[in-house]
Amino acid sequence: MNKKIFSLLLPNRSVPYDSLKEEQKICVEFANHMRQLTLTGKFPYIWFHIANEFLPSARKNFSFDLKQKHMGKISGVSDYCFMSPKDSFFIEFKTVKGKQTDNQKMFEEWCYTKNVPYYICRSAKEGIDLVEERLKALRIP
Repeated sequence: MNKKIFSLLLPNRSVPYDSLKEEQKICVEFANHMRQLTLTGKFPYIWFHIANEFLPSARKNFSFDLKQKHMGKISGVSDYCFMSPKDSFFIEFKTVKGKQTDNQKMFEEWCYTKNVPYYICRSAKEGIDLVEERLKALRIP
C-alpha cells in the first residue's frame, strides 16, 4: 500500500473521547478498526465516513447549506460508504434507541431500488462483524 494513503486515514490530532456523543463513539471505534484493516494492505475496500451532520453554524448560514444542496449534498446519506470492484454497501450507525430520520429512510429505499446493500448497525462490533461477513463472502481472509 502506498504510504501516502496513511495520511488520508489517520487523524492528525486526537479528540477527547468523553466529548463525543454515543453514536460518535461507536463510529470512532468502528473507524479505528477499519483503519487497522486498511493499513494491512489487504483490505479490498475504499471506505469513508460521510460527514452529513447539520452544523449549528449552518442554521445561521442558510446560504452555505443551500450551496451544498446545489453541489449535490444529499440529506440522509448513511454514515459510511464501502466500495470495491466486486462489492459496495452503506452502513448507518444508530445507538440502541436511535431512529432513522425520514431522509435516512428515503436513502435506504433508494439503495434498495438500486440493489445496493444498506445496513443499520447499533454498535461498532455489529459493524465490524458485518464487514467481516462481507469479506468472507468475497473469500478474503
